[in-house]
Amino acid sequence: NFISSDKEIINKIPEEDKGNNERTKLLGIEWIPTQDIYRIKLKKWEEDTITTKRTILAHYASTFDPLGLLSPVLLPYKILLHKIGKKKQIGINLYQKS
Repeated sequence: NFISSDKEIINKIPEEDKGNNERTKLLGIEWIPTQDIYRIKLKKWEEDTITTKRTILAHYASTFDPLGLLSPVLLPYKILLHKIGKKKQIGINLYQKS
């Protein structure tokens, strides 16, 4: 089945070869071709989570981003993990002002 966000291309595809143009998954990421939008769900960070290097790493790793579209959003995680690794801290409070 073929899917496209371009109406001109969709019109050239035979009906029997057209896929569902409303919503589909592309490389595991939801794609809405009619609006040409990718929808990526991020796991919410709960304030009552005990913050450790392991929980930060688990939260970071739980985000599936094969195309690297979320790199700007995930960069603070990488920076934080780097800082924690240098300081050898066991636990930190993300909500405490330093």
